[in-house]
Amino acid sequence: MTMSEPKIVKIEYLDSSPVISASAMGGLNIPMSKSSQVDCLPTVCVWLIGFLQVKISAENVFSTSVSSAKTAKSASFIINVLPSDAASSVLGFVSTTGSPTSQSCSTSCCTMQSCLQDCGPGFVCFSMSYYDDVQPTVELLTIAQGPDVGGDFVNVVVHRYPTINSANQLSVTFTDSSGQVLAFGTVFLLYSNDQETKLSIKTPAVNLNGQPSSVFDVSILGPVDLTFQYTYLATSPMIVSGSVIPSQGKSSGGVLVYLQIMYFPFPSQVSVSFAGNLLDTAVTVDASSTALTTILSFVTPETQPGSVLVTVFPSTCPLPCVDAVTFDFVQVSVAQVALLPPVPVSCPTKASLLPPVSLANFPSGYDVSSMVVALLDATGARIALSVDSIQRFQGANVQISINLAPSLSPGQYIVELQFPPVSAVVLTFSIVLYDPTSVRSLGVDPVAVPTSFALWGRSVPFNMVLSVLCANCPQGLKTTDVAAMYDGSMVELLSIRDVATCPPSGTDCNRTSFKVQVSSGVTAGNKTLLFTSNLVKFNLPTQIASLESCDWDSYCSSFSLTSNALMLLDQPSSGLTCSLQFCIAPHNIPDLSILSASPSSGPEAGGTSVKIQLQNLNAIDTSDIIVTCNNQFITVSNFDYNNKIVYISTPPYDGSSRSVLITLKSTGGAVRSASFTFTYVGSGPLTVLAVSLKEVARSMDVDVLDFGVMTAANSIVSSTADSTVAALKVSPFQNQQWTLGYMQVKVFDSSRPGQNEASFRILVVEDPIPTITAMSPTEMDCTVVNSFVLGIKNLPPWARSSDFSVEVGGNAMVINQLQVIGAVATMTLGLNPIPSCKIGPQVLSILSLTDGRMSMNATVTFKAPTSAKLLLFQPSTFYLGQSRDVQIYLENFPSATCVDCVQEAYRSMFVCNGQNGTLKSVQFSQGKAVIVGSIPLFRLPGVISCSLSSPTESVPFQVSLSPPGVTVAPIDGAQSGGSQITIVAVGFDSTRDLTVTVGGSIAEIVSADITWYQQVFPAVRVVAVAPPASAVGTVPCSISSSLALSSQTFSFQYFQPPVVDWARPNVATVSGKTNSADGRSAKFKLSNFPPLSGPEDLLVLFDGIECMGISCFVSDFQTASDQYVVTVRVPPRPSGDKVVSFAYRNVAQSSTIRSARVASIPFQFVKPAPLISSILWCAVCNPGDSCMSYRRCGDASSPRVSEADSNGNGVLILVVEHQEFGASSSASASLNNVAYLQFQRVAFAAPDGSRLELEFKIPQLSMSGLFSGQLTLNHLGLTVNIPFQVNLFNSQILISCFDDQYAICAGSFLQPKPVQVRLSNFPFSQGGLSFIDSVAVTFGYLQVRNLRRHPYGVGADPCLQATSSRLVRFNTTEVVLEIQPPTCSNCLFANGKSSVDLSVALRADSSIKATTTYTYWKAPDILSSSFGSQGISISVLFDQVFLSPCLCCL
Repeated sequence: MTMSEPKIVKIEYLDSSPVISASAMGGLNIPMSKSSQVDCLPTVCVWLIGFLQVKISAENVFSTSVSSAKTAKSASFIINVLPSDAASSVLGFVSTTGSPTSQSCSTSCCTMQSCLQDCGPGFVCFSMSYYDDVQPTVELLTIAQGPDVGGDFVNVVVHRYPTINSANQLSVTFTDSSGQVLAFGTVFLLYSNDQETKLSIKTPAVNLNGQPSSVFDVSILGPVDLTFQYTYLATSPMIVSGSVIPSQGKSSGGVLVYLQIMYFPFPSQVSVSFAGNLLDTAVTVDASSTALTTILSFVTPETQPGSVLVTVFPSTCPLPCVDAVTFDFVQVSVAQVALLPPVPVSCPTKASLLPPVSLANFPSGYDVSSMVVALLDATGARIALSVDSIQRFQGANVQISINLAPSLSPGQYIVELQFPPVSAVVLTFSIVLYDPTSVRSLGVDPVAVPTSFALWGRSVPFNMVLSVLCANCPQGLKTTDVAAMYDGSMVELLSIRDVATCPPSGTDCNRTSFKVQVSSGVTAGNKTLLFTSNLVKFNLPTQIASLESCDWDSYCSSFSLTSNALMLLDQPSSGLTCSLQFCIAPHNIPDLSILSASPSSGPEAGGTSVKIQLQNLNAIDTSDIIVTCNNQFITVSNFDYNNKIVYISTPPYDGSSRSVLITLKSTGGAVRSASFTFTYVGSGPLTVLAVSLKEVARSMDVDVLDFGVMTAANSIVSSTADSTVAALKVSPFQNQQWTLGYMQVKVFDSSRPGQNEASFRILVVEDPIPTITAMSPTEMDCTVVNSFVLGIKNLPPWARSSDFSVEVGGNAMVINQLQVIGAVATMTLGLNPIPSCKIGPQVLSILSLTDGRMSMNATVTFKAPTSAKLLLFQPSTFYLGQSRDVQIYLENFPSATCVDCVQEAYRSMFVCNGQNGTLKSVQFSQGKAVIVGSIPLFRLPGVISCSLSSPTESVPFQVSLSPPGVTVAPIDGAQSGGSQITIVAVGFDSTRDLTVTVGGSIAEIVSADITWYQQVFPAVRVVAVAPPASAVGTVPCSISSSLALSSQTFSFQYFQPPVVDWARPNVATVSGKTNSADGRSAKFKLSNFPPLSGPEDLLVLFDGIECMGISCFVSDFQTASDQYVVTVRVPPRPSGDKVVSFAYRNVAQSSTIRSARVASIPFQFVKPAPLISSILWCAVCNPGDSCMSYRRCGDASSPRVSEADSNGNGVLILVVEHQEFGASSSASASLNNVAYLQFQRVAFAAPDGSRLELEFKIPQLSMSGLFSGQLTLNHLGLTVNIPFQVNLFNSQILISCFDDQYAICAGSFLQPKPVQVRLSNFPFSQGGLSFIDSVAVTFGYLQVRNLRRHPYGVGADPCLQATSSRLVRFNTTEVVLEIQPPTCSNCLFANGKSSVDLSVALRADSSIKATTTYTYWKAPDILSSSFGSQGISISVLFDQVFLSPCLCCL
């Protein structure tokens, strides 16, 4: 920082509170136009020495010679800073010890940091900056750069600018570097006051002549001319990323495409080249388009399938064009089979069917059994699936149900669909199979977090809140029960909330939401967010991507925009992909606002901590926030960005207004500011702060309108904690005059007189000379009675009308009234007529009869009499049946010499066409008469001549009477003609010679009658027939008569009769079921209807019955141009051919009568044959009236589909559609040639016969496999036989070892021999895998935590895998495997053996398994040996029992 020569300052030591305080003089700005005082408090002072800040304590500041100042509690010293001629920096020092030790001591030592050597100890340097507080200055609130196409907004604040009332007082020019004015900007005035003026300037378009950028001078021309610089950046048209919607469509065309283009020539006509061909359809430019962004749409044509190039360019710029933009659009073949959304993404492993898959363009007549459906696991292994059912909807679109292979493991799979031999298309999609009972993550929001984040060239630390939704997590968890880790580090768990809870018998319906907060600084890659709990034993891992973030500063700057900090700081975007949604034009950055500031008052000493709650804060840290109080900077003590809270500490009271304005400015991206008021609360003795009256004339009242005191006074206006506003008014009490000189006024607390009081002085001066300040009127007709008013200043309050005589031009005047209020008096005068008065200026003299000083003169002009003049009358046109009041503005009416003009005007005659009207009111304003009259009642339209006459004046004028508009019902009809129109026209009193034209053609009149409008005005009601029209649309019409004054016009609209183009499907069951996607609706395409705003404008009828209620309603409403596609839920109806009708309801314009718009289409209702839609089996039933509850069995599992246990367990449910069943109905079922099923009950019967659920018990059977059966139903004497098939399985799985020496499962622990195992009733579905590949054989068990040894000596190794397996024999009831056991060298043995579990389980579902015991043997070990007592034998103790004696040889 460079410093100018020092200014002379004066140092004073004070023992009272300072006038102005500053805690940091180094950052203090001083106004250059006036003296300023800066004090340093004794607690701590901060001085600036070069760029080094040094703290000086109070003991160092005060010398020993001013000990009284040291001990004073409020001691401080003040620096009186003188004005400056220019804005500059001030360098100085303060001596705390006395005089310098050397005469060469100067402030230059502050620059060299050599004051100790040059001046001695105790010299402290300081610096302050003068700022220009006189000339207006421009502060830019937005970035001063933008595109060359213009349309950018630059917001500026001009400080100390003269107050303006309108933007019309300003103009803005843009001048290039050569000094040539190239364009004018548009300026908008946001506000203007005595402190600052805020403007918004819209930039014009300029030509940069090929330069990438150019700097322009922007001049604000007005009361004071100001200039700043703006940089234009060259731009080229570009398509906004992601704005092409949709990006693909049918190759047959007809798809409406929208897109946004930045910097496209605007306004201009637009052409589109699609696959090399110009579109012959119109390109629509949206009305919201600007020079910055153009929004347009077009309809795609028919082309070959594939990706095509689309080029958009101005029609005036032939290709190749520099302003053209291109993008790719994918034309999808309408003949190619394709997946339709929604595509299934997940499915529980225990489901029998995948979620429905929707396909477009499915081949007609294709046999779905030819489809190849496979499931591919993570290893690429294929699992064959089959199609369960297919349902066609919307033409070539179908929905298929795919059987899911049982016992699949949870995980990620690929579903593959092929359609041989008709199509080579292979469709694939991913699906996740999950265990519906397991704890699992359903999703995380957001799915990725940024590794780092930069804004305004700085790295921004941030915290992001992640939400994870968990399925089947324990309910009722608290944050103290769960730990959260992100990328191996603990993170803060904000909340846990149970969003859904299962009913007692429910499964997979508990849902829990976890919220955690993670911080920036994590490396890129896939990270794991892990929730764990030792309390309830669960783990919940979730994968989250950590990605590098976009360089928002560079990206947004390339579009002449800035980063949208409010969005990015609240939710940082992850990923390198940039999006314009996070960029914003600087002028669109919202204003900063203060929601609250607390507290709003505090003590004079300062130091009050104020909490400021903000909104729309563009700031990263405190460096982006500037706080000032009366132009003094305040340091931000704390900043809580997450809650948008700023904390400041108030400075000491500066001695000016107790209510100060504290302003916050955020400088990030653009400057935004907001202010609030803080009030200093005082203390101490009673003090008069201000008095509104400084002096008073000796004859005048002392009228102090408001003065501030610390406590109560004579008359209280308002009072707060630290100040009181009082009013004081006292009249002179000595000879009706005050004594000249100073008069002392004492103010005191009436409750403590003499204890706490203050005083102020008022100077009493001589009375001023009275003067006439106002007179009305200033000219008059002297031949009539006149009355006017004078305004007189400085007339004594004791003056009376009897103290004066008044004359004008030598003619006496009468003082009617004299009223003195304060320093202003009002005198009302009267002047009688002067028959031969002199025309021209006359002297009006007021003579005082008591004091010659109070005499005064004025001038009034006598003028000649003038005639009345009509200035204006309104309205000039009236409608029959409406108000007939007319306002008439006149001059010199009822005469130029009227005395009581109002009464004379009321006596005037108001006549129209020879009939008397009524005068309703008379007013006079500035000598002009305003008369309201009511014209007489006339029954027919026409021109009416009126006059307003006084005895001396008459003013004529004319008004027009018009009939009300013609009413027409209906207002429209078919183009073919023939519609009968009823026309009512007011103003016709005869039906003779009537003519009606519609669209220029004469309409046939069917009837004509006389009627009355408002029972007063004659009218005709005509029924006419509309003739045919050549085209649809609105046509002009008229009704006229040779007897009427003129014809009257109206409009009529021709339309094409509406039609229903198609119904899809056009067949439904009697219960209302269709083959649509939802199974209960049909779509109808409507054309030629009036504009429909929604389904409320339609009346739908099935077979003449209105569609209403829950059984029939419009479920979807789509519009395209003048066509509509309506989806209607089909109601139940009797079988047969019916009609569906659509009628225009006209809800939006209920007062307008239209022709009936009705269109119909045939629709068929059929009664289908009964069928069994599904066969379900539950092993365990729920209590109650049905075995299943919410499609769950009694053990909360889903029912098995098309299979049942042959052991007689559980209940078989047959679901029948299209069959009624009543109390007298009967049901029976049998398995052909095997057994009869026992009928249990009716679980459900729909009243309309749409669905029937019957429960049966299967007897115990000795066989398994696929069996055919028959359901027999009898209802109302009619018998129906329905076939079905069910797969019976044996649930009793047996396992045994055979063909070994001991008929048990056993072998050596070192070299065990193969063992054969027999499995009975083991369920197995080929699914493309061999039996060996589909099962897992294990020896052993998974060790239980903390279990060191099995009671029977089982080894501690977890789950040994079989070395090899071989299939010996396989049929539907028995499987024989030859298994090679593994060695068990680490097994723990007891008595020579170690027993483990031998298990055979399905790989897809480990719950299906068979287990037996396998024993490992090892050679005996000698535990001990000893000689017998006689020494002739040896006793040997082994660790196991032998089956035969052991022969030992020594």
